Amino acid sequence: MEEELSLEQRVARLETLVNELKGKATASPHAPPQREPFMRPRRDRAPNPLASKSMEWWLARSGAVLTSLALILLYQYAVERNWITPFIRVLAGIAVGAGLIFSAVRFTSRESASTDTVGLREVLLGAGLAAWYISAYAAALFYQLIPVSLARLIFLALTIAGAWIALSEHRAVLGLLALGVGFLTPLLLPSPNPSIAVFSLYLGALTAVGIVLYLMRGWLSILWLTFIGFWWTVGEATNVLSSLTDRFAISLLVVLAGAAMVRAPLLRRGLVASGSALYTNPRRSEQTDSILRAF
Repeated sequence: MEEELSLEQRVARLETLVNELKGKATASPHAPPQREPFMRPRRDRAPNPLASKSMEWWLARSGAVLTSLALILLYQYAVERNWITPFIRVLAGIAVGAGLIFSAVRFTSRESASTDTVGLREVLLGAGLAAWYISAYAAALFYQLIPVSLARLIFLALTIAGAWIALSEHRAVLGLLALGVGFLTPLLLPSPNPSIAVFSLYLGALTAVGIVLYLMRGWLSILWLTFIGFWWTVGEATNVLSSLTDRFAISLLVVLAGAAMVRAPLLRRGLVASGSALYTNPRRSEQTDSILRAF
């Protein structure tokens, strides 16, 4: 009986020691953590939005595309047959541009993205401006409905309108489009009797538009385009200087524009330091901010 009791006591003592060792191993800070079995994260595939569309949806979109293509072909056939006069063609271009801009404003919304983002809204606005540019160009050179000088004035007005749209939409792409066409206007619409005085006023107004865009939004791409476009256009104009008045007008323009371009970065930094929300662009990238602080 004593041997059995001693054996039971030994077993109980061993169990006690084992439990104590387990407790010490659990409480020890140097105990290696238990590793969970490796499991790859499950990636849910994004649903395809086109796969969920019904057959009626596809038929409606296909019908709209085919109808638009048929209208384009009908318009081309009518032009070839001279059923549509040049005046009606120009009016059609103006109407198309107005329809594109109206569609952008009415049926699309602004996206909170970077200033270089090009979405459906920007495409429609740019296409509307392009339709108006092409209509003025065709009316002046193809159909001789308006003089070249009036077409240049229309181009300048469209450039100012494009700059205003770029400011309101916070999109540098639209400003680049408007200014680019503005600086190409002397090349696209060559005048048979160029006037350096009028040309200086045009180029000065165009340069002022570019500097205002930069001061309001801090778009360096606009400033560089204004700088390069101005000096390239001035270089082309110096080939036709003939009188002392022309040289004085170009010299005065160069002095004023050069001073404005030199002072523009400093003025922009002062406007940003003022803290006004009118001159700060919430969609600017951090890279643009760092470059701006360097001036």
